[in-house]
Amino acid sequence: MIDALFQNSLVARIILNTLFVSIPEELYLVMFTLIMVGEFEYWKESECKRLINRFDYVRVFLPTIAGALASNILINAGLNNGFYQFLTPIFMYIIIVLTNDIFGDASAIKWMLKAFISYMIGFLSIGILELLYIPMVLYGTGITLVQLSNSFLHYFLLSLPSRFLQYSILLYLISKRRTLLKGKLIKNMLSSPVLIIIFSLLVLCNILFLWLMYNFIVYDKVLINFQHISQVFIIIGIVSFPMLNISALLWGFYFLKNNEIKDKKKASEKLYILLKEIEIYTNNENYDNIRWKLNEIGMGIRDVAQNLYKENETDRIT
Repeated sequence: MIDALFQNSLVARIILNTLFVSIPEELYLVMFTLIMVGEFEYWKESECKRLINRFDYVRVFLPTIAGALASNILINAGLNNGFYQFLTPIFMYIIIVLTNDIFGDASAIKWMLKAFISYMIGFLSIGILELLYIPMVLYGTGITLVQLSNSFLHYFLLSLPSRFLQYSILLYLISKRRTLLKGKLIKNMLSSPVLIIIFSLLVLCNILFLWLMYNFIVYDKVLINFQHISQVFIIIGIVSFPMLNISALLWGFYFLKNNEIKDKKKASEKLYILLKEIEIYTNNENYDNIRWKLNEIGMGIRDVAQNLYKENETDRIT
């Protein structure tokens, strides 16, 4: 009966898909974004008894419901191919920004950048999770996604594995009561405009890559003639590619930053050692050694100054 209503009534199809398929997905994306930018820091407080407070309803549920409705309206209007697929995510991001009280704040631009990066990562995670199993279901049953979407029950069941994985991620973030953006690595990355641009472009390229692969594999079924084991390995490779290159960027940045911190630590330790020795010589009234230590410090400072001067001269020449 539900399937008959789903197939014969456009309004019923939009409502059912919105309530049971799209809203859970968009809620994951909104919550993931807000958690990552640290909008639920009050969860850390011992007196916090609710996951979502009343003052959070607008910024959580308005983007969720609006995005879910927009997505289903576009799909049923036939605007679900090509770059039309990106209209709903853009629309949702705009609503997320508008429903958070950031305007007039000096850090509004920084918040929007954090939200944009977090939103893209969440969007990318949805594509990765769906690509893990949907192609296998379609290839195994021999039907297309369009045919499957004509049955509400089948379409709903197809979305369940992805929802389970998505909400497992949310539960992990909630259970930790912390955000990744509080980590030193992400903090340092967000402090550099160049790194923000590089990271954003990388994530965008990965989203575009997954979008192309999703269309080729799910809609065009380009792997249909491959053996099952080959299909599995190809899909695993495609899914792994975004995770590996993003991880490589983060690891590379961590490696460089860690070396920089080590160098600073060594320099700091050396100065503390010199200071300690000067204090010892002062207490012993050994002023000749103090003079020698000060001379050593002066030579070190002179070397640094000369190196900086040479670097600046090189910059001016080039």
